[in-house]
Amino acid sequence: MTAAQSRPRLLLCLLALFLLALLPRLYSGQTMGWGWDHPGSFTLVNYDEAGSCRAALRGFQYTPFIGVQTIAIASALGSPPPAGIAGDAAAVKRYCQAP
Repeated sequence: MTAAQSRPRLLLCLLALFLLALLPRLYSGQTMGWGWDHPGSFTLVNYDEAGSCRAALRGFQYTPFIGVQTIAIASALGSPPPAGIAGDAAAVKRYCQAP
């Protein structure tokens, strides 16, 4: 098998690995992230995710890798970041760490 022939298989394996890693986070976000502070509130599950969320929105110096995924999950579950908060450290902190 040549490199060109194995590329689609590699991409499929990487996609499967990504989905395998995403599903537990999506499940925990859906089942445990809601209603901690008041009915209808959404809270990120741990502070590492919150710090990374803040970094993804340019409100904190940290790796944004997990934050991008966390924001995507929160958005898919109906709690996206408010428009225009990227770069506003106080607004980003409120979204990522507060109810």
